[in-house]
Amino acid sequence: MSQRVQGLGFLPGNKQERWRLGFHMMPPGGIGSLNDPNGCCQFKGVYHLFHQYQPRFPEVYPRAWGHAWSYDLAYWHHTGLSIHEDSPFDAHGAFSGCALAEDTGQTLRLFYTGNFKEPGDHNFVYEGRLASQITTTTRDGVHFSAKRALLLPQDYPEYASCHVRDPKVWAQDDGGPNRFHMLLGARDKQDSGFIMIYDSEDKLHWTW
Repeated sequence: MSQRVQGLGFLPGNKQERWRLGFHMMPPGGIGSLNDPNGCCQFKGVYHLFHQYQPRFPEVYPRAWGHAWSYDLAYWHHTGLSIHEDSPFDAHGAFSGCALAEDTGQTLRLFYTGNFKEPGDHNFVYEGRLASQITTTTRDGVHFSAKRALLLPQDYPEYASCHVRDPKVWAQDDGGPNRFHMLLGARDKQDSGFIMIYDSEDKLHWTW
Protein backbone atom coordinates (compact mmCIF):
# COMPACT_ATOMS: atom_id res chain seq x y z
CA MET A 1 0.00 0.00 0.00
CA SER A 2 1.37 3.40 -0.95
CA GLN A 3 2.29 5.95 1.71
CA ARG A 4 -0.28 8.29 0.19
CA VAL A 5 -3.10 5.82 0.71
CA GLN A 6 -1.85 4.88 4.20
CA GLY A 7 -1.80 8.55 5.10
CA LEU A 8 -5.55 8.76 4.55
CA GLY A 9 -6.14 6.49 7.52
CA PHE A 10 -6.46 9.39 9.95
CA LEU A 11 -9.25 11.07 8.00
CA PRO A 12 -12.33 9.14 9.26
CA GLY A 13 -11.76 10.61 12.73
CA ASN A 14 -11.23 14.05 11.32
CA LYS A 15 -14.90 15.06 11.33
CA GLN A 16 -14.62 16.60 14.81
CA GLU A 17 -11.08 17.90 14.34
CA ARG A 18 -10.77 21.26 16.10
CA TRP A 19 -9.01 22.79 13.11
CA ARG A 20 -11.72 21.77 10.68
CA LEU A 21 -13.00 24.77 8.72
CA GLY A 22 -16.20 26.22 10.12
CA PHE A 23 -17.46 28.39 7.26
CA HIS A 24 -16.11 26.67 4.18
CA MET A 25 -17.30 23.56 2.43
CA MET A 26 -15.29 20.41 3.12
CA PRO A 27 -15.90 16.80 2.09
CA PRO A 28 -18.14 14.92 4.53
CA GLY A 29 -15.96 13.50 7.28
CA GLY A 30 -12.92 15.11 5.69
CA ILE A 31 -12.69 12.27 3.17
CA GLY A 32 -12.44 12.68 -0.59
CA SER A 33 -11.64 15.49 -2.97
CA LEU A 34 -14.07 18.40 -3.25
CA ASN A 35 -13.39 21.02 -5.93
CA ASP A 36 -14.91 23.10 -8.76
CA PRO A 37 -18.17 24.57 -7.43
CA ASN A 38 -20.94 24.09 -9.99
CA GLY A 39 -24.53 25.25 -10.28
CA CYS A 40 -24.45 27.41 -7.14
CA CYS A 41 -27.91 28.90 -6.71
CA GLN A 42 -30.83 29.72 -4.46
CA PHE A 43 -33.72 27.48 -5.46
CA LYS A 44 -37.10 27.32 -3.71
CA GLY A 45 -35.69 29.27 -0.79
CA VAL A 46 -32.73 26.93 -0.27
CA TYR A 47 -29.10 27.46 -1.21
CA HIS A 48 -27.67 24.65 -3.33
CA LEU A 49 -24.00 23.97 -3.95
CA PHE A 50 -23.06 21.34 -6.48
CA HIS A 51 -19.38 20.55 -6.85
CA GLN A 52 -16.88 18.19 -8.41
CA TYR A 53 -16.47 15.27 -6.04
CA GLN A 54 -14.20 12.23 -5.84
CA PRO A 55 -15.34 10.48 -2.63
CA ARG A 56 -12.65 7.77 -2.85
CA PHE A 57 -9.74 10.08 -3.67
CA PRO A 58 -6.88 9.38 -4.47
CA GLU A 59 -8.76 6.84 -6.57
CA VAL A 60 -9.82 8.62 -9.75
CA TYR A 61 -13.38 7.29 -9.95
CA PRO A 62 -16.11 8.08 -9.29
CA ARG A 63 -15.50 11.55 -10.68
CA ALA A 64 -18.93 13.07 -10.39
CA TRP A 65 -20.98 15.90 -8.87
CA GLY A 66 -21.60 16.15 -5.17
CA HIS A 67 -24.38 18.22 -3.62
CA ALA A 68 -25.00 20.12 -0.41
CA TRP A 69 -27.75 22.49 0.67
CA SER A 70 -28.08 25.21 3.28
CA TYR A 71 -30.57 27.72 4.64
CA ASP A 72 -27.93 30.24 5.70
CA LEU A 73 -24.68 29.52 3.77
CA ALA A 74 -22.99 28.63 7.07
CA TYR A 75 -24.38 25.20 8.00
CA TRP A 76 -24.42 22.71 5.15
CA HIS A 77 -26.11 19.36 4.69
CA HIS A 78 -24.42 16.94 2.31
CA THR A 79 -26.60 14.64 0.20
CA GLY A 80 -23.71 12.77 -1.45
CA LEU A 81 -23.26 12.18 -5.15
CA SER A 82 -25.86 13.91 -7.30
CA ILE A 83 -24.81 13.48 -10.93
CA HIS A 84 -23.25 10.06 -11.43
CA GLU A 85 -21.10 8.63 -14.23
CA ASP A 86 -23.84 6.37 -15.45
CA SER A 87 -24.30 7.02 -19.17
CA PRO A 88 -22.22 6.42 -22.31
CA PHE A 89 -21.56 10.16 -22.47
CA ASP A 90 -20.03 10.59 -19.01
CA ALA A 91 -18.57 7.18 -18.16
CA HIS A 92 -15.21 8.74 -17.25
CA GLY A 93 -16.35 11.84 -15.46
CA ALA A 94 -19.15 14.34 -14.97
CA PHE A 95 -17.18 17.56 -15.36
CA SER A 96 -18.09 21.13 -14.44
CA GLY A 97 -21.17 23.06 -15.51
CA CYS A 98 -23.94 25.31 -14.25
CA ALA A 99 -27.61 25.55 -13.25
CA LEU A 100 -30.55 27.55 -14.60
CA ALA A 101 -34.00 27.79 -12.99
CA GLU A 102 -37.05 27.31 -15.22
CA ASP A 103 -40.83 26.75 -14.97
CA THR A 104 -41.18 29.92 -12.85
CA GLY A 105 -38.61 28.62 -10.42
CA GLN A 106 -40.07 25.13 -9.95
CA THR A 107 -37.40 23.22 -11.89
CA LEU A 108 -33.64 23.48 -11.87
CA ARG A 109 -31.90 22.56 -15.12
CA LEU A 110 -28.26 21.52 -14.88
CA PHE A 111 -25.73 21.60 -17.69
CA TYR A 112 -22.36 19.85 -17.54
CA THR A 113 -19.66 18.20 -19.62
CA GLY A 114 -19.59 14.43 -19.85
CA ASN A 115 -16.18 12.84 -20.34
CA PHE A 116 -15.60 9.55 -22.18
CA LYS A 117 -12.18 8.09 -22.97
CA GLU A 118 -11.92 5.65 -25.84
CA PRO A 119 -9.91 2.49 -25.19
CA GLY A 120 -6.40 2.35 -26.61
CA ASP A 121 -3.21 4.35 -26.51
CA HIS A 122 -4.34 7.97 -26.91
CA ASN A 123 -3.08 11.34 -25.75
CA PHE A 124 -6.69 12.40 -24.94
CA VAL A 125 -5.96 15.96 -26.08
CA TYR A 126 -6.18 15.63 -29.85
CA GLU A 127 -7.80 12.20 -30.03
CA GLY A 128 -9.32 9.53 -27.82
CA ARG A 129 -11.56 11.74 -25.68
CA LEU A 130 -15.23 12.52 -26.32
CA ALA A 131 -16.55 15.60 -24.54
CA SER A 132 -20.34 15.98 -24.68
CA GLN A 133 -22.55 18.68 -23.18
CA ILE A 134 -25.35 17.13 -21.15
CA THR A 135 -28.46 18.36 -19.35
CA THR A 136 -30.70 16.98 -16.62
CA THR A 137 -33.37 18.53 -14.40
CA THR A 138 -34.35 18.32 -10.75
CA ARG A 139 -37.13 19.68 -8.55
CA ASP A 140 -35.36 19.10 -5.23
CA GLY A 141 -31.61 18.94 -5.94
CA VAL A 142 -31.56 15.23 -5.14
CA HIS A 143 -33.66 13.39 -7.74
CA PHE A 144 -32.89 13.93 -11.42
CA SER A 145 -34.53 13.38 -14.78
CA ALA A 146 -33.02 11.27 -17.54
CA LYS A 147 -29.91 12.80 -19.05
CA ARG A 148 -29.91 14.27 -22.52
CA ALA A 149 -26.85 14.97 -24.65
CA LEU A 150 -27.08 18.44 -26.21
CA LEU A 151 -23.77 18.77 -28.03
CA LEU A 152 -21.47 16.00 -29.25
CA PRO A 153 -17.88 16.24 -30.53
CA GLN A 154 -19.08 16.44 -34.14
CA ASP A 155 -20.95 19.64 -33.24
CA TYR A 156 -17.74 21.54 -32.48
CA PRO A 157 -15.59 23.37 -35.06
CA GLU A 158 -12.99 21.14 -36.70
CA TYR A 159 -10.10 23.11 -35.21
CA ALA A 160 -11.20 22.27 -31.65
CA SER A 161 -9.22 19.67 -29.73
CA CYS A 162 -10.84 17.13 -27.41
CA HIS A 163 -10.79 19.72 -24.62
CA VAL A 164 -14.21 21.36 -24.80
CA ARG A 165 -15.98 21.70 -21.48
CA ASP A 166 -17.67 23.57 -18.63
CA PRO A 167 -20.88 25.06 -20.11
CA LYS A 168 -22.12 28.35 -18.69
CA VAL A 169 -25.74 29.03 -19.73
CA TRP A 170 -27.85 32.13 -19.21
CA ALA A 171 -31.12 33.65 -20.44
CA GLN A 172 -31.09 36.99 -22.23
CA ASP A 173 -34.08 38.42 -24.03
CA ASP A 174 -32.45 40.55 -26.73
CA GLY A 175 -35.48 40.64 -29.02
CA GLY A 176 -34.36 37.72 -31.17
CA PRO A 177 -35.53 34.10 -31.24
CA ASN A 178 -32.51 32.78 -29.31
CA ARG A 179 -33.13 33.63 -25.68
CA PHE A 180 -30.54 31.27 -24.23
CA HIS A 181 -26.79 31.36 -24.64
CA MET A 182 -23.99 28.97 -23.73
CA LEU A 183 -20.28 29.58 -23.33
CA LEU A 184 -17.86 26.67 -23.63
CA GLY A 185 -14.18 26.81 -22.81
CA ALA A 186 -12.04 25.08 -25.43
CA ARG A 187 -8.51 24.34 -26.55
CA ASP A 188 -7.69 24.36 -30.24
CA LYS A 189 -5.29 22.03 -32.06
CA GLN A 190 -2.59 24.71 -31.92
CA ASP A 191 -2.77 24.63 -28.11
CA SER A 192 -4.44 28.01 -27.73
CA GLY A 193 -7.55 28.62 -25.67
CA PHE A 194 -10.78 30.01 -27.09
CA ILE A 195 -14.44 30.38 -26.15
CA MET A 196 -17.32 28.94 -28.14
CA ILE A 197 -20.74 30.61 -28.03
CA TYR A 198 -23.91 28.63 -28.74
CA ASP A 199 -27.49 29.93 -28.93
CA SER A 200 -30.84 28.23 -28.37
CA GLU A 201 -34.57 28.89 -28.34
CA ASP A 202 -35.43 26.06 -25.94
CA LYS A 203 -32.22 25.05 -24.06
CA LEU A 204 -32.27 21.71 -25.89
CA HIS A 205 -31.25 22.53 -29.46
CA TRP A 206 -28.10 24.63 -29.86
CA THR A 207 -26.42 26.34 -32.81
CA TRP A 208 -22.89 27.71 -33.03
